[in-house]
Amino acid sequence: MSERITLRDVVRAVFFPEVVEGEPVVRRPQRSAPAAEPQADDPTLDEQAFIAYPQPFTEEAAGFDAGRVLVLGIGTVAVLIAGFIAQLLLRAQLGLLGWLLTAVALLAWLGLLLFVFAPPDGQLLRHGPRWEGAARLLHPLTDRLDIATRVILGSCAAVFAVITFLATANNTFTTLGVIAWLLSIVFVMIVLAERSLVEQIEDLQTGLRQVSLPRINPVLVAGLLVVVLVGAGLRFYQLDAVPPEMTSDHVEKIIDSNRILNGARDVFMRGNGGRESLHFYLLAAAGALQGSPVDFTTLKVVSVIHTIALIPVIALLGRELVDWETGLYAAALLAVSWWHIMLGRLALRISLTPLVMALAAIPLIRGIRTGSRRSWLWVGVWLGVGVYSYQSMRMAPLVAIAAVAIAAAGPLIRALRRGSAAAWDVAMAVSARQTLNLVCAGLVALTIFMPMLRVWRDYPADLWNRVVNRTTSSEVTIEGSSASVFADNYVDALLMFNVSGDDGWFTGGAGDPALSEVGGLLLLLGVSAWFVRMRVRGDPADTVLVAAILVMLLPSALAVAFPVENPSLTRASGVIPFVFVLMAWPLTLIRQQWHRLIGPPAGPILAAVLIGVLLFGSAAANADTFYASYETAYRQAAPNPGEIADAVHATLGPEASVEGVWIVSWPFWQDHRAVGFELGDFAFDRVVLDAGGLSTQLAESPQRFAVRPLVFILHPDDLGSVALLRSEFPGGDLVEIPSRTPGKDFRLYVVSDR
Repeated sequence: MSERITLRDVVRAVFFPEVVEGEPVVRRPQRSAPAAEPQADDPTLDEQAFIAYPQPFTEEAAGFDAGRVLVLGIGTVAVLIAGFIAQLLLRAQLGLLGWLLTAVALLAWLGLLLFVFAPPDGQLLRHGPRWEGAARLLHPLTDRLDIATRVILGSCAAVFAVITFLATANNTFTTLGVIAWLLSIVFVMIVLAERSLVEQIEDLQTGLRQVSLPRINPVLVAGLLVVVLVGAGLRFYQLDAVPPEMTSDHVEKIIDSNRILNGARDVFMRGNGGRESLHFYLLAAAGALQGSPVDFTTLKVVSVIHTIALIPVIALLGRELVDWETGLYAAALLAVSWWHIMLGRLALRISLTPLVMALAAIPLIRGIRTGSRRSWLWVGVWLGVGVYSYQSMRMAPLVAIAAVAIAAAGPLIRALRRGSAAAWDVAMAVSARQTLNLVCAGLVALTIFMPMLRVWRDYPADLWNRVVNRTTSSEVTIEGSSASVFADNYVDALLMFNVSGDDGWFTGGAGDPALSEVGGLLLLLGVSAWFVRMRVRGDPADTVLVAAILVMLLPSALAVAFPVENPSLTRASGVIPFVFVLMAWPLTLIRQQWHRLIGPPAGPILAAVLIGVLLFGSAAANADTFYASYETAYRQAAPNPGEIADAVHATLGPEASVEGVWIVSWPFWQDHRAVGFELGDFAFDRVVLDAGGLSTQLAESPQRFAVRPLVFILHPDDLGSVALLRSEFPGGDLVEIPSRTPGKDFRLYVVSDR
């Protein structure tokens, strides 16, 4: 008969696991053997590190325990129901009641974690990648040939970087500049690697000779394939209809993408407030593949592909942080997320942000755990790529800096507590190695940043225009102190997941929270369980995830000059990879614990049904938000150039020339370029400002109006232009065109006689 476990025993086992004191050792882990569970307080000075990732859906049942099963089942369902109701109350602006019920649900969840999930020694709360060593020693270079090679290649990298800077003058990629740029990146990666060039070549040759497919779990592969297909289907479904119309931002993007398609080579798109160029080059490549100019559909398709690519990448991130199962659930939640679907179908460069952030986070997590230089160099690569994607990625280097501080803080705190020379040796070694890794990543990022550095030097106002306008009083006066506005902004940004979101019709619809009710509930459960996990595992990577969320909310919260633009679902999109992993982890805990306590086949089946209900509920709520709330808000606020173009084509015939189509402007109405693009005329310039301008054009350039048929697009309130056209073209017909959206009607004045 086992001894009775008390509450004190449980708390001590979960939060204060026994630590085996040990002296620093130098050992080389055997890759064929399973790695030991890491002990947060066991100092080691290993030469290399090895990570073992848990295999999904392979755990064994612990044995049926009726009492614990009953508590687990009833408790889990009760927490989910209470939390879901709390989410409904919060969204209904019943804040006090909603937060009280949320607190009750979280307390019950914490009780489950402590008394059901954790006993006897942390169990699932400690679940995750296991590693041996931490690559903590810094080995000085001693091989003369290696040193000479690095000096030569480093000198070449510096020369090529300077050539890149000089050759990208006038904001232009040149052939010489691009070649020098690529060579500088390759050389700096080789120079900063820990292994010598000879060893790197040998590693490459060995890798090519011993190429083998990784062990594949069929359940995982099938599940991920289904998730990707569902995500792709939701992102392409009714792509032409939601969002229905382009805006001036889309017009500017089409113009710049087609400029690149026609030979322009801008490093930074200086127009329209300044925009990073990577997405524009991808659009131009898509235009080249399709053999036609970039249009609104091309914008949507390319952006949607970016968001589909994140689905398997976030599965990799989930595996890096916890396991493949968590990654699969994160991918599923992301696939049905209205927030992420909107970012893709919005057809702006913002769709790159969560993808690049996730690609940077994967090697960052690995580098923090192991001190791997190779991982850190790839962090530098993705941070460098990020500055060409979207302005929010300029905050990403702060995540890397925070990660190093977190990695160094643990050993330093333990050294202070112990006061032993061995502990201080470990702390200093970790701090030195990770700081050097950060510097190396920074040098790689700086090398990739070199063309943008030249833009910064030549056109600083363009590069920082959007940032300065949102964070200072350069455009509008900040109401109150910047610190107080920022604090309020940050609170609002934290609440955007569960309470109220982006109020802008362009990105937020009707101000709906970023997550569905189910998603918001899972996030709260995930955050609370994650903080317990941070204490139990002592893994710096877990703390880095929290720091990354706090940092990547700054692009939204720093809009102190325009607090109405906060929270912003676009500028805060860098948190998406981390938030969805947090949302997924409670599903992993529930599925694995139900399997352990109930056993197969009942446990996995019951868990699958519960998780299926949660995912389906989230998908249904997200679909309603996007296809109803967001679509309605967008359609009501956006102009309708596509609808106008459809009416013109219906009037003239689908194959007729649009040479005789004119638009008479009206305040805050249509962007004539968008109308022209929708008509298929990318050089459309037949626009006049008002009735007076129309009169002048008719008098000074009558030959331009000799073409037939002649169509004038008019605002319904433009009576002056109607009177003028009836006077000039008495045989014309005034056609009233009703819009599908109230308040968006327009008129066509059609002249068909000669």
